[in-house]
Amino acid sequence: MQMKCQKCGQELDDEMKFCTNCGSPVEKPQPPSANPTDDDVILVTTPSVPNYKIVSFYGAVIGSSIRIAAKRSGLFEAIDALSGNLGGDSFLSNIEEECYVKASKRLMNAARNQNCNAVVGLRYNSLFSDNVLHVTAYGTACVVEKEV
Repeated sequence: MQMKCQKCGQELDDEMKFCTNCGSPVEKPQPPSANPTDDDVILVTTPSVPNYKIVSFYGAVIGSSIRIAAKRSGLFEAIDALSGNLGGDSFLSNIEEECYVKASKRLMNAARNQNCNAVVGLRYNSLFSDNVLHVTAYGTACVVEKEV
């Protein structure tokens, strides 16, 4: 992993304790907590995190979820669609929400496995075909620090 000096921007090796250009102490990024929770990884659709600075990028991470919806009759589909259109929760929207949540959690776990605490550029893809719903969440894992 290539790091940069926080003061002058000089590229640094992992083992350096001081910048060879300006002499500033090297601040190593802190990994996420040892006991992660679901909300310790920040997910944003933007290329940056408000009020945080990106310390390092680690690359693409992916999380996905697949759910099979039981085959329903045409009448059930019509009632389900009508329920959704009238402001109620439809059966399919509940399955979709569950898949998006699972894909997001798997994405956060992938980021944690890289010792990252944020994913920027978050995107979702979903495909519903033959009663199978597949949701994929992806983005760029990185380490961020709170700006002071």
